[in-house]
Amino acid sequence: MLGKNCTILTNSLDKHKDTVPLAGIIEAMHVGKKKLSSLYMQKYAINEFCSSRSQLIMALMNLRNHVITEDRLIKLNNFVENNIYKVGS
Repeated sequence: MLGKNCTILTNSLDKHKDTVPLAGIIEAMHVGKKKLSSLYMQKYAINEFCSSRSQLIMALMNLRNHVITEDRLIKLNNFVENNIYKVGS
């Protein structure tokens, strides 16, 4: 029975060999669950912000590939802001 439990624990450690050292580092830094949760939320927010920025950059690159100049994009943006957004308000 003891041998079987050791084998199970060894297999479990093999699966989580990357997370075990990270957990040790977090514990050594005395980061509590609230702080860890706060850090996770900050990381999530940054990832979301970067993701939306990345999508925006890809859309702009796609427009540039269709030979839409920066000047025309600015004119289109001004048109939308001056006409379409005012209709909704």
